[in-house]
Amino acid sequence: MVSSELLSILLSLNLLGAAPSAQFSAQISPSKTAAPRAEYGRWKSSILGGGGFIQDIFPTSTPGILYASVDVGGVYRTDDGGDRWRMLHAGLPSIGTCGVRGVSVDPRNPNDLVILVGDRWIKGGGLYRSQDGGRTWNQTGLVPTFANDHLRWAGRLIQRDPENPDRIVAFCHLEGIWLSENNGASFNQLGSLTGRLPSDLKVDPHKPSRWYAVAGQYAEKDQFHAYSDKPWNPVGGLFVSEDRGLSWTPKFGPGLTEIVFDPRRPNVLYGIWNDEGVKTSRDGGTTWTDYMTGLPEAPQGKREYIGPHTYQALAASKSGLVLSNTQGDHFVRPYGSSVWVPVVEPSWRELLEGETWFAAFLGSGWKHRGKATASIVIDPFDDFKRYFTDWYGLYFTPNAGGNWILKSDGIEATVVHTIQPDLSTEEGVHVGMADNGYLFSKNAGARFQSPKLNSNMKSLAVSFSQPKTVYATGDGGTGSWRAESLWVSSDAGKSWNKRVPSGLPVGPERNYNSVAVHPTDPSVVAVAVSGRIPEEKSKPAEGGVFLSNDGGQTFRAINEGLPTGPELFESQIFSGSNEIAFLPNGQMVAVASKLGKVFLGTPDAKGDLRWAEISGIDGKPRSVSVGNPQAPLVAIGSSEGVYLSTNLGAPNGGFRKVHFGDCREVRIDPTNSESIAMSRAGGVAISKTGGRLWIEIGKDLPDRNSPCLNLRGDKLWVGTKGSGVFWTKI
Repeated sequence: MVSSELLSILLSLNLLGAAPSAQFSAQISPSKTAAPRAEYGRWKSSILGGGGFIQDIFPTSTPGILYASVDVGGVYRTDDGGDRWRMLHAGLPSIGTCGVRGVSVDPRNPNDLVILVGDRWIKGGGLYRSQDGGRTWNQTGLVPTFANDHLRWAGRLIQRDPENPDRIVAFCHLEGIWLSENNGASFNQLGSLTGRLPSDLKVDPHKPSRWYAVAGQYAEKDQFHAYSDKPWNPVGGLFVSEDRGLSWTPKFGPGLTEIVFDPRRPNVLYGIWNDEGVKTSRDGGTTWTDYMTGLPEAPQGKREYIGPHTYQALAASKSGLVLSNTQGDHFVRPYGSSVWVPVVEPSWRELLEGETWFAAFLGSGWKHRGKATASIVIDPFDDFKRYFTDWYGLYFTPNAGGNWILKSDGIEATVVHTIQPDLSTEEGVHVGMADNGYLFSKNAGARFQSPKLNSNMKSLAVSFSQPKTVYATGDGGTGSWRAESLWVSSDAGKSWNKRVPSGLPVGPERNYNSVAVHPTDPSVVAVAVSGRIPEEKSKPAEGGVFLSNDGGQTFRAINEGLPTGPELFESQIFSGSNEIAFLPNGQMVAVASKLGKVFLGTPDAKGDLRWAEISGIDGKPRSVSVGNPQAPLVAIGSSEGVYLSTNLGAPNGGFRKVHFGDCREVRIDPTNSESIAMSRAGGVAISKTGGRLWIEIGKDLPDRNSPCLNLRGDKLWVGTKGSGVFWTKI
């Protein structure tokens, strides 16, 4: 029997009854045709719908207009309550600005907003203002920002004075409190809370002159960042300002990550604590007590990154508190109640662009939804309407959590490692990405599906002579951010086998970030392995180039002539492009990007390769591509330009410089060597004339931070580092 207290709780929160209402069912029924796909200039955004971390939702003073932030994938806007989202980061600089850690919208104008953007690994973040709804941006403060740090799910870092919306306070990484008195047109550093690593900034609704700031506590392993020249204090804590952010005093020690206020009672706060769940303070944050009654608690000393006992999302509605753990279980606690109540068996609809999402939970397997839940947001116009965000998705409920609908159409928060055309069909495209591994498109990139193979797929190679044979490197299905395994498909990606080959170096420092297959013999495959080649030939090679003649079953090192001692090939999965390639005659080209040199490997009588350096490539070489075997053309991309050769036997490999300026990746159309594409930090360029004339076409790409790319025929695909895949006709 349901107790009278529990019954009143359920009724007050509109959670009684498992079946969705007729109105809700109508809202979420599959559409026969998907809504028009977002286009950005000439570029169309592919439908993937997985990966990334959607951190927060920001309602505005206009019903239906909301903004959303992504840890490495920019800022989005919807004008219809979440039915369709659009990327707004095309107007931002291409380097270090696609991670968004804070958004503040003018309550008088939903088109006037300030964002706090940056990347802990790359300098270039700051405060930016838009006065046209995100179409254009102006930088108003150059400050470090770690949008992708380990507390990126917590709190908000920009707030407005509720009694003076032109007054904006931002809590910035390392440089502390910044203030604007002119609605974000300019910011000045106040010198408070410098060196800190922020996780939350809030205004006391009962006393607007009182502000609270929370700084996170960082473990030693999390302290690396691109701003090592700036002093910092990784010890967190709660701080209070009684003068609207001008000065701050310590309130409590470390452990707290974010707070919410009781809307009815002054000085009553609720907070999420790193290892201890939920606590409450009844004296404005001076002392805190446990607030976990009714919640699953972890066994003593057990710490979960994701699971039923770790909590990351807390919100205060008009009727009570709403909480989620990091596996997507929701709990409610009405004000005055002594216990949290689980929301039992809500209904779910997970449709993406009118079709079932590949990450939807269909009754078995791993549940993506709710993993690492980042935020719960209450609609300011309707207390029953709510949103929550997690790693992959953004969800909406019209009835306080009784039913949830995926609302991610247009959001593509994915990091793409590599793209390869499927040479066995006209419309097939292979993609390797972070978080969801391998994906495939059968309609030229309009939509991708995932076989849920692994979590990271770094490199792909398709056989010219047997195009259904595809090799890949990535993690072993363990969810690690590594390229530690070799995968093989004999049916163009429909099914895969993970190889456990002998002869390849293994270990935490060994990554296989590049794979290549011989153009005329699909059983011959090579991988570039991070690590050094020892001077002593009696010692096994830790890295270098390794060759297999049996389809990846066994490998041997082929490093004769390559430098010993230093590392040659890229070791990080999130960096680098393809570094090795075969020619039809069995020669190989290797781009040792960590060393900054290019090598040509020529087979000897025994079939072993002997390497010799190719000089004449300026800058730092990064990638290599070989065209159609019938008319082989070799392209090298470096920090100084694009180089082409049709005769590697000529002096300096016969390379000539055909494009000046930085190149991150270069690709030759496998069906037409006259068609070449290259990318760099800031855009994409193509040549349809074998490198003689180049056309810049990347201006309208929302994410231009050194994308990967590939092309075939009249299609060009670009994979970004946080905004998915885009394609265009060329």
